[in-house]
Amino acid sequence: MTAYRKVGYSFLAITDHGKYIDTRSLSRDGFLMIQGQEVSVGTNSSGNSYHVIALGIEEEVPVVEADPDESPQRVIDLINKERGLSIIAHPYWSGHEFEELWELKGYNGIEVYNHDCELLNDRGDSMVHWDALLSRNRRPLGFATDDTHNWNLDGMPSNFYGGWINVKSPELTERSIIECIKKGLFYSSSGPEIKDIKVEEDTISVETSPVQKIAFVTLPRRGRCFKTHDKPLTYASYSPVPSDRYVRVQITDFKGRRAWSNPIYIIT
Repeated sequence: MTAYRKVGYSFLAITDHGKYIDTRSLSRDGFLMIQGQEVSVGTNSSGNSYHVIALGIEEEVPVVEADPDESPQRVIDLINKERGLSIIAHPYWSGHEFEELWELKGYNGIEVYNHDCELLNDRGDSMVHWDALLSRNRRPLGFATDDTHNWNLDGMPSNFYGGWINVKSPELTERSIIECIKKGLFYSSSGPEIKDIKVEEDTISVETSPVQKIAFVTLPRRGRCFKTHDKPLTYASYSPVPSDRYVRVQITDFKGRRAWSNPIYIIT
C-alpha cells in the first residue's frame, strides 16, 4: 500500500488467492483500499485452473480454493450476487481457449494485460481473446493489472507499476469506483495516457500522451491504424460504419507500452 500510494496511485486492491483480507483500515485521505480476492477453481482444456478476480465484496467467496471440480461459473454467480465485480484473469497465461471464455456468462471483464505474466513468460497479452469475444457480440470490459506477487527474481525487473486502470469517478469511494468500472468508465494502461475520447456525429476522436501508434480496433479486417517513426502522435480520429459494431482505441508508445479504451458500441 505504501509503495503504490507513494508513486501516486489513488486506489488499490489486494487480491490474495483463496483469502479475503479486510484492508479498509489502510485507506488514507486521497487513497482508497478496495476489497477483493482471487479465486482459482476448475480445470480448462490445458489442464490449468480458472482464476477469477472478485472486487467490491464484503466477505470471502465461499468456495474451496484450487478445487479442480468447482465451477468457475458458480464463482462468477456468487460474486455477482454480492454486487461485486468479476474479472477473468490472464486468459492467455492460463491457456484458455476462446470457447471456454464464451461458455462463461455474467462476468464483467477480462484481463487484457497482466504485467506479472508478461514478465514471467511473455504471456501477459490477451487482446486476441478480448476481440474474439467482442466480435461475437459479447461485451466484456478490458483490464490491465500488475498482479504483483512481490517477487524479486534474478534478471527480472520489478513487477510493480506495470499495469493499471484510470477510472472516471465523481468520488473516491469503493462503491463509486466499482459502479463506474461496471459502466466501462475507465481505460487501462501499461504506460501511455488516453487524455480524452470524443464521439461527435459519425467520428470518434482521441487525444493522447505522445505515442508512436494510435489504432481504432474493430471487427476483423476493419478499423484504422496511425503510426509514426519520428514526430509523436497525440491525436487521431476515425469514422466507423454501422457494420463495425464496436470500436476500441489502442495506443502504443515508443517503448512498446500500451493503453486500451473500453469498446464504443455502434448503434444502428
